[in-house]
Amino acid sequence: QVGRRMVPVVIAVCGPESVFFLLFLGFMICGAFHAYYVFPIEENVSANGFGLNHVLGTFLKIFRLTVLGDFDLSELEGLSDHVTARLDPKTNKITGTVDVNSDEWAPKYHRTIRYEFVILTLVITVVVMNVYVGLLGELYHKAERRCRQLYNNYRASCAYRHMCERHAFLKIACYICSSSDKEKKQVGLYWLSYSKSRLLDEDD
Repeated sequence: QVGRRMVPVVIAVCGPESVFFLLFLGFMICGAFHAYYVFPIEENVSANGFGLNHVLGTFLKIFRLTVLGDFDLSELEGLSDHVTARLDPKTNKITGTVDVNSDEWAPKYHRTIRYEFVILTLVITVVVMNVYVGLLGELYHKAERRCRQLYNNYRASCAYRHMCERHAFLKIACYICSSSDKEKKQVGLYWLSYSKSRLLDEDD
């Protein structure tokens, strides 16, 4: 039961349609990373020129934005949040705000980053990711209708591969250990049995 339910998932995720769509998604994420990395944000640039940790940190910002929908506009612009708090001695409660000082905005690319944020979220986060979710659902639905055939086909291919490997190892061992031509020409015979009811799906 577990194997029959897992095979459609593997077929849907590892199918050529899914793989090529993930490749297309990867190209779009790399393009978004390149479009964001050109901004001279101090947090994203290493002091020594090129730094792998800075590049990885910048890429994770775009990955979170495009794939996970997790973003912080201040973080994208390389700004830090300022916490302003005040303690009320009468009630012993702390009240305050967390905001970014508008004086720290970079006038050269402040609005441009926000334009890029809107475009990336609409194109990749909303459209492309939802298309991929729908594609996975369609592929899983098609594979689930043929789960018994796919599962038994997978079992048969694995059994055939193991028999070929076993036969090859025995062939090499017999060739090395025996000198008789009669023993070298021995052929193995396998009997395979199956239940027809377990191979047919509900639609068959």
